[in-house]
Amino acid sequence: MDIVQFELAIIGSIQAVVLALIARGNIQRKKQAEKTNQNAELRKKESLLMMGLVSASLQLGVSTAEAIRDGKTNGSMCRAMESAKKADKDYHDFTHEVAVEKMNKK
Repeated sequence: MDIVQFELAIIGSIQAVVLALIARGNIQRKKQAEKTNQNAELRKKESLLMMGLVSASLQLGVSTAEAIRDGKTNGSMCRAMESAKKADKDYHDFTHEVAVEKMNKK
């Protein structure tokens, strides 16, 4: 009986170690998936902000060309400048927010 109990104890210990390793792997995969999702959200937000910058730059370029062609500025030039300033500020705020988050994680 003593040998049987010893063998059962060893088998139980091996099962516990295997289950612990499986659980550890699952936790690591879950953390990696969360990090990947967070990075995807950051890339999405950055892409939207970059599209805003490109759009504002295009508006400013068109308004400038119209102002040169017509020899005067108009409301579209002022709106384009405001749009460019806002897009730049939004992107600047985003990059600072990301930098602060990265620094706080270390």
